[in-house]
Amino acid sequence: MTDLINQNEYMKAFFLLFLFFLSTGVGYCQYKLDSMCGAKVNLDHHGKLLARYNPDNPGGSYSFAVQLAVDFLKNCPVSPTNQASLYITHCSIFRDGKGGFIGSDWPHNPICVNAGMVQSLAIDWYNYSGDTTLINITRKGLDHQIENGTTPAHWQWGQVPYASSEAGRLIYDGASKFDTAVTEENSGRGDGSFSLEIDKIGEMGIAYLKFYEITGERKYLNAAFIVLMP
Repeated sequence: MTDLINQNEYMKAFFLLFLFFLSTGVGYCQYKLDSMCGAKVNLDHHGKLLARYNPDNPGGSYSFAVQLAVDFLKNCPVSPTNQASLYITHCSIFRDGKGGFIGSDWPHNPICVNAGMVQSLAIDWYNYSGDTTLINITRKGLDHQIENGTTPAHWQWGQVPYASSEAGRLIYDGASKFDTAVTEENSGRGDGSFSLEIDKIGEMGIAYLKFYEITGERKYLNAAFIVLMP
């Protein structure tokens, strides 16, 4: 019996020692990693991860990343097929491997892009930087939505914006990519040709109203009134 007790005690001691080495070993490995996704890992004196860019300047990497995004939009590449800025016809843009950019073939989400630009560019970026140049980029997106992405006036849901469109197409009238029978692969993806999304209609209406408050241009107030007060 004594031997059995001693054996159990040895096993407990061995197990605790194993856990100790395991925990310290994992911690050692975590803090000794010197790269992540090919970039140098920067840690503060507490061992917490710092930004890749300018790690010693709090907020410096945020300003840098935001400025990169803004500069990209200011010089947004155009589609070779219709000469429109890619953000007008695509929801995502990639490098083409030849030094240029190309839009994805995924259905475009114009309301998410255009309404999002009102908040992020015309409001948030302006408040952050004082730069007004992105207001014109936002205006370009909203004008295109009004002129090319709105249902006919005689429809039961007339003069309201489409939430989706075919990738690369200047006219917004829904996305047909998933018009086929619902399968496990495409279930819940895409809203279909000539389909509307009620929540996105409201989102765009609020964006029109906010842009009217920024610019004082009545066409955006009129668009907001039609959408929000049918």
